[in-house]
Amino acid sequence: MTGGADERYLMAVHETAHAAVAHVLRRPVGLVSIRPTAESGGFARHRCERIKPGTFRPELPTILMPARLRRTVESEIVISLAGQVAEILAGPPAPGYRGLTDDERQAVAASRSLAALDPREESELHEIESTIDQQPTDSERASGLSYALAGDEAAQHFSWMRAVAMSVVASDRVQRLIAALVPELLAHEVLPPRRVRAIFKSVDTEHA
Repeated sequence: MTGGADERYLMAVHETAHAAVAHVLRRPVGLVSIRPTAESGGFARHRCERIKPGTFRPELPTILMPARLRRTVESEIVISLAGQVAEILAGPPAPGYRGLTDDERQAVAASRSLAALDPREESELHEIESTIDQQPTDSERASGLSYALAGDEAAQHFSWMRAVAMSVVASDRVQRLIAALVPELLAHEVLPPRRVRAIFKSVDTEHA
């Protein structure tokens, strides 16, 4: 596999990593797509915890921020960075990679009823694709959240969050989730939340 096939594989790894880390951090996952548009190669949605206006206290050192606020923001930063980190860790497909095995093809065929989008999900997909060029990139979102949380310490905080993201994505748990979802995403391009959850549940024994 070379050229466009390599890029598609890495995009699947990238978007799957966002979803896998969101799942591990107990954020409900949404649509995951590697269907290319003019502005984007894909996306992975998850439900974010709401942060109340005025919660940030820029005059405080990061360590003195309310614990729940810090965990919420730092979780979102790690999710945002997960895709880029996963690509670095994955590299190109292994030599001889040919896509799905026979067993994987059978699993995909058995799950097609869960892979189909319902009308509401189709509408959401088109809305996301039509507005994705208006959204910040993963790095922009992560660095913006670091600045909101850490202020003048943002550069150091962002570097620390990148190291945390590397550790989380490299963990056996997240790597199992990525390995399970990538073949399915390559087969279907777009997966609804219920199928993503079903795949993660089948391989993630740590998520009660």
